[in-house]
Amino acid sequence: FAGFGWAFATMAALFGLAVVGMAQVTWAPAAAPSESNLGPLAIAKSSLKDIGSGLAYMGRDRRMAILLSVSFITAMLGMPLQFMLPAYVADIFTDNAADAGRTAGSLLSISAVGALVGALSLATIPPRHRGWLLMAGAVILGLGVFLFAQTLTFWVASLAMIIIGLGSSMRQALSQ
Repeated sequence: FAGFGWAFATMAALFGLAVVGMAQVTWAPAAAPSESNLGPLAIAKSSLKDIGSGLAYMGRDRRMAILLSVSFITAMLGMPLQFMLPAYVADIFTDNAADAGRTAGSLLSISAVGALVGALSLATIPPRHRGWLLMAGAVILGLGVFLFAQTLTFWVASLAMIIIGLGSSMRQALSQ
């Protein structure tokens, strides 16, 4: 940690600034403007009613149910990689924490290249067959995660991260 003193000081200052900023925020439960005079229990009941209405809508609209299901499943299976990446990199690719941080950062940056390619590709194609493209993005993301999990080589992992970025970008953009 010897070379990271400035980074820790910066993070401490930003954390302190966040604490000061959050101290100015008053707590109030989220509510629609028409419900602003209701108590927390009434707002909770209304929120549960709204969730029920959303689930009923999904039950009536097959496309929405499929879209939300695909988005949920791919996010659940694909996104934990980002959170587990530092530990995985430390275990597989490096011997010390400093190298693990740099390697994990490099791999996340490399995945941004795939995400950029995916986003630019989606921006240039006509809006036909978007459902199939969403499914293709989910498959690409899955293949990238599978390839990443199988490799012990940084360069193959880098290729897998490009594939992960591409699939993740397609999935996120199309599900929006």
